[in-house]
Amino acid sequence: LVDEGLAYGDRLRAAGVAVELELYRGLTHDFIKMGRALKEAGQAQTVAGAALRQAWRDSGAVTSGRL
Repeated sequence: LVDEGLAYGDRLRAAGVAVELELYRGLTHDFIKMGRALKEAGQAQTVAGAALRQAWRDSGAVTSGRL
């Protein structure tokens, strides 16, 4: 799945989409659901949440100060 994810990121970049890529080596593909058991999962959730908040701000989709 890593190769497919990297290729997808490359295609998105080629289409002009901003891409941030974080690799968490040595973990299963569904590790992000294991936030209570794996510190890396909690870190990944934090990184993903921050990226989403920033993207929503940049798009103008967020109008309140909650995000």
